[in-house]
Order: sequence, then structure tokens, then C-alpha cells
Amino acid sequence: MLIRGFNIPTNVSIRRLSWVESSFTVSGMVGAVVVVVLFPGVAHAQSIGTDRPDFVESSSTVGARNLQVEGAVAFDHSSVPGLDVDNIMTPLLLRVGIADSWELRLESNWFISSGMTDTATGGEKLSKIGMSDLDLGVKWAFHASDGAGPSMASLVHVALPTGSDDFRGKGMRPSLRVTMEWALGRTWGIGVMPGILYDRDDLGSFASGIAALAVGKGLTERLSTFAEVAFEQVSEKQRGGNVAFVAFGTTLLLNDYWQLDTAVAVGLTDQSPDHGLTFGLSGLFGW
Repeated sequence: MLIRGFNIPTNVSIRRLSWVESSFTVSGMVGAVVVVVLFPGVAHAQSIGTDRPDFVESSSTVGARNLQVEGAVAFDHSSVPGLDVDNIMTPLLLRVGIADSWELRLESNWFISSGMTDTATGGEKLSKIGMSDLDLGVKWAFHASDGAGPSMASLVHVALPTGSDDFRGKGMRPSLRVTMEWALGRTWGIGVMPGILYDRDDLGSFASGIAALAVGKGLTERLSTFAEVAFEQVSEKQRGGNVAFVAFGTTLLLNDYWQLDTAVAVGLTDQSPDHGLTFGLSGLFGW
């Protein structure tokens, strides 16, 4: 993601690096994709502003009758005594505008390949391949910037246990996040995102915190960069501990409707992956 919602070409949002509803269902989202494929020439109401590659979400929505597709490939590596873990994921976020300030969202890491190397016994390898859980959600951009204050949006999501056995979570896990963005001058921006997730594990249900801060800088009309620190999970050690990282990345607008991005992340805690890398492509379509 990139920090969006500013009147500057800064795309600094924060999509998880995987160390990171209404009657409109998944089939409705698929139908919207089909419409875009069949009628690709429909005009757009606005230019693209993404929720990746950073973790902080933007405070803007895609606008009514727009579909935004944000896809990527992501890698992360973790190392503990006796074991190395390497993951490959294909994050995808679909954002469907149902009103100027409302959007429906379908998100997943989709295909996951996880390779584990037992370094304590001479390098024996084990691989797992499957699909991750689906996340359904809605974003409401409820406050526009008044110049001095931030633009603001809230996001309500629920993770569903739809993934493969090796990558499936326990039950439904709802979350609430609020994102705030400030424009500083012509080329700088700051994004802040607190939140809470109601998760589940073998011990039962528990609440974990979410917090992130991103700073973005527009280098040219089309090239932007960002840095952020994010706590994807804040919880007790027996519930997974604190998962946190710092990330740095860039975005390149190919035109008003297509964007390339890349980002790297470094873990800050023992529970976080050691490092991660992502490359993404996003497109905005109207119908």
C-alpha cells in the first residue's frame, strides 16, 4: 500500500508482507472482473491510489463503479536454531467501489509455497503448498482532509477459514482498523493506522493489537518512496507474541491507471520473519 488520499503523487500504503457483508458476495466480485474484461474501454472517474505495498491502508476508496486489482508476488525468510523457513506467496486484493466513499474488499495471500529446511540434521527439506484463507471486508472513507487535519477511513474485515489444511486459521477472525493520512507540503505525507483483531488459536479467542506508521515522499510526478514501522500483531507470547517489521519501498505510476511497486522488510522481533521482499502490479478499471 501507499500513503494515499493526498493531493500529491505519493503512493505510500502498507500492504502486509505476510510475515505478514452485504448482498454483494464473492460471485459479485467475480462478475465485476468479467465486466471489466469484456468492456475494458470504460472511462475511469479517478486515477489509481493503491493499498500496497506498505502495511498502512490508504484513507481513500476507489470510487463508485470502479474495480481496482492489486496483485503481487512476495517472499519471506525466517531462521531459528535448527530450522530455516522460506515462503512464497501471491497476495491479491480486489477493491470494488459501491459508492464514492464505500468499497467492498476481497483479499488473500492466495497460493502459498512454504519450504522448511532442517539445518540440525544435515539439511532435510519439507515443502507445503496450498491456498490461504480469504478476507472479506468493507472500507468507509468517512472524513476528508480540511487542509490541516487528516483524511480518515475505517476498515472492517473478517478472515474466513477457507484455506488449505496447512494454512487455514481457526474460525472467523474479525478486525477493525482506522487509518489517518496527513499531507505535509507538496511532496511529503504521513499515515497512521491503529486497529484490533479478534483472533483464535488452540487456547481459544483473544484480542491482538495492530499499529503502524508510514512516511512517504514523492520524488517525481510518478515515482514515490516510503518508509514505515508496523506491528502486525501485538499479543502475549503464548498467543504468538509481537510481530513487527520496518519496510522501505517505491512505487512507479505507469499512467493514471497502472502502477508498479516493490518493497523490502526486516523483522524487529523474534516472532517476525527475518526479512521479506515483494513486487506488485495494480490496475484500476471502470464499468
